[in-house]
Amino acid sequence: MSYLGEAIKEQRMRRSMSLQDVANKAQITKAHVYNLELGRSCNPCVSTLLGLAVALGIDPAVLAGLAFADLPEIVVKQTAPQ
Repeated sequence: MSYLGEAIKEQRMRRSMSLQDVANKAQITKAHVYNLELGRSCNPCVSTLLGLAVALGIDPAVLAGLAFADLPEIVVKQTAPQ
């Protein structure tokens, strides 16, 4: 799973939203949200990224990996020594 996929899923679950809820608000398909979460699609266009951010009520920079304050669990997982 990609960082973007983890971020989308984490934020979606925090808000108790279904894939369809996010898709409807972002104006994309449920399959696209699902594929992004799984990392099958990991380079969405800017409009998709912005739509997802609006749907999830977060700053687009969080999804782009440019801001981490809103995603402590993902940051810990990605920065923890392996």
